[in-house]
Amino acid sequence: MLKEIYTFKGKEPGPKVVILGGVHGNEVCGVNAIRKLKDSLKIDAGELRLIIANPKAVENNVRYTEENLNRCFLDKQKGTGSYEEKLAAKIMEHLRWADFCLDLHASNSKDSKPFVIVAKKNLSYGSVLPIGIVVTGFEKFYKGGSGEYVDSLGKIGVGVECGYLQDEKSTGIAEQCIFSVLQTTGLVNSTDNINAGNKEILDLVFQYHNKDEFVPVKEFSDFEPVKEGQLIGHDGKNEVKADRDGFIIFCRKRKAGYGESFVLAVDASD
Repeated sequence: MLKEIYTFKGKEPGPKVVILGGVHGNEVCGVNAIRKLKDSLKIDAGELRLIIANPKAVENNVRYTEENLNRCFLDKQKGTGSYEEKLAAKIMEHLRWADFCLDLHASNSKDSKPFVIVAKKNLSYGSVLPIGIVVTGFEKFYKGGSGEYVDSLGKIGVGVECGYLQDEKSTGIAEQCIFSVLQTTGLVNSTDNINAGNKEILDLVFQYHNKDEFVPVKEFSDFEPVKEGQLIGHDGKNEVKADRDGFIIFCRKRKAGYGESFVLAVDASD
């Protein structure tokens, strides 16, 4: 099922790292970065596996074929028997092997800002990446993600949204994140100083679950500020308002029962 796994071994002992691209098949930044680097990449220590995670979805340029692969990384499978669930079982073998996992994604929002997704306990690992926004708390609301699964094993899982999925710049950001991870984990010996820059730290605090069809009142940019009581959209005939001041992420039109209409984050910077 996994057609593209590229393995690298260093001469010295070191950590085991997995980098995933194409968990969502139409988010090709990670796929492009992996395919670009696969023939020239060298590491000094440890082991590295680059994996194109959802080959069928990548081939067809769709998010997934039967269900969202990034909700299928679960110790106890849901039992759907879907292509993605079977695929997740194969990928989880590599995730159990790894000490560190980087999962590369992209957004449907045209003006999306790149950001890092990491558990609060692993914040220091997310903060070294060359991206200005770091968001914690996803594991509270999005179950079955690669990062959450790796974290549950006592390892380190980091996700990156590299920008708009049709923007070629997102591939460059994916490459930068790959090199940053190789350096910070010690797979590559480098004297270059990592300048991660200042970070805006946000924490997810709320997710709206739609029951009927959810329709936003407008196209919200990721991280657009919203105020408590502001009208966000309609769930069938019901108005949906922000329950607090914060920043809205992933606000999309959703089919009835989809359950992931949008999330709100708050500033968690020191």
